[in-house]
Amino acid sequence: MEDKDGRFGPFRWQLLAEVAVGALLTTGFHSTIVAQGNQRYFNGTEYFSPTVVLISFDGFRADYLDRGLTPHLTNIVHEGGFQAEYLIPSFPSSTFPNHYSIVTGLYPGSHGIVSNIFDDPDTGHTFHHKDKKCQQRSEWWGGEPIWVTAELHGQKTAVDMWAGVEAPIKGKRATYSESFDRVVTPKDKVDRILTWLDLPNSDRPTFVASYFSEIDRAGHHFSPDSDQVNNELRQADAAVSYLQEQLRKRNLHDIVNVIYLSDHGMAPVGSDSFLVVNELVDESRFEAIEGLPLGLLFPKNYNDTQAIYNELEEKHRSLSKNGVHVPWKVYLKADLPSRFHYSTHGRIAPIILLPNPGYIFIRKQDFEARHKKVIQGEKVAYGTHGYDNLDKTMRAIFLAHGPDFRLSQSTLWAHDKGRFLDVIPTFTPQGGESIPKEVAQPVKLHPAFTNTEVYGLICQILGFPPAPNDGTLNWEYTTSTA
Repeated sequence: MEDKDGRFGPFRWQLLAEVAVGALLTTGFHSTIVAQGNQRYFNGTEYFSPTVVLISFDGFRADYLDRGLTPHLTNIVHEGGFQAEYLIPSFPSSTFPNHYSIVTGLYPGSHGIVSNIFDDPDTGHTFHHKDKKCQQRSEWWGGEPIWVTAELHGQKTAVDMWAGVEAPIKGKRATYSESFDRVVTPKDKVDRILTWLDLPNSDRPTFVASYFSEIDRAGHHFSPDSDQVNNELRQADAAVSYLQEQLRKRNLHDIVNVIYLSDHGMAPVGSDSFLVVNELVDESRFEAIEGLPLGLLFPKNYNDTQAIYNELEEKHRSLSKNGVHVPWKVYLKADLPSRFHYSTHGRIAPIILLPNPGYIFIRKQDFEARHKKVIQGEKVAYGTHGYDNLDKTMRAIFLAHGPDFRLSQSTLWAHDKGRFLDVIPTFTPQGGESIPKEVAQPVKLHPAFTNTEVYGLICQILGFPPAPNDGTLNWEYTTSTA
């Protein structure tokens, strides 16, 4: 049945409220229904408008799902939910640029959060992702995040620890918000989500976002292949299990849409992976060298840009000619691959040193201060990200369940990307046991897409038009067999 917006969505039938309530009283079963004349669901106690909970597990690499450690996430697609083959981060594949791309639909080169740390040549100010005052200043945040779009359309929102939430943007902030706090546990974050969903209808947000940093932190400190990362994967899955259990207790599992995604993956970094910028260029010629693991170079004299680039290009050519493996490339920002969408914003450095995945550009003084074990000859294992966004190690996740993500009935689907993919799973949905390929049943995955598409997808679910953005996909309702 088609809803009033012309969209096909499960559970959006135009039922008379008195008929639906009568059915509840007769059967004693709390069903999902919709009151006539509006897009609302009923869980037996309360009416709910279309609602989206967006959860980001920072640094959750796509192939972590294949480790058999996250059965409740893996089970989403087995129970008829939605999973993308993977989510493609924006370039650079760093935390703040990508979290803001997810909620604005804009590439970093459009919204202006071009790195975790960067300078603004126009103002002379420096943005630092760990500086609370920076995060509270509106001047840094371009575009329109989804919570502002929702608030401008009269909906309430709640945002927990997400990049951009502490600043008023277009004069708006989320109705409810929480600043970053490392000591808050995953379970506490889920309880905060549930507290917001438990509010009376007049106070309840229709959009909720929550940020989980634990997997990323373990990947940085111990490498993506570490026991510490595996432990955090288990903890993240426990949080997913707890959220799903609590939603079912409230009869909200088929009423609230929950999206689980990540901003980027993680690449392993070893003792021989550090590229000391000072050995390539004279640091005194630059205002700033930023962007780890990239080398984002701001010459003191802008007119020196071409000459410095030529010197770096000649050094690369000379090393390669002598048979030396050179794990980096140098670009003028205007010459970066167009698929990066990273060449026009004034905050982007004029010269970019792009390392191969697993290598890190770092200043000599920072290297000596932070990596004494490496200098002393010890073998170390770290992890980082920020590389070419199409590299396999940078792939992120996207999974979802709820009324707008039901493959067996009707689900949002980007027709532009083609048909669903039949993929043979590696592990059982529960217990993480290996499945012999000869008996495994395929599951249907949505083809991979870029994280700039998420904003428009959420706008469609919540029922308002998106602000201008870089998304290009057309999300429509279909079945997985269409």
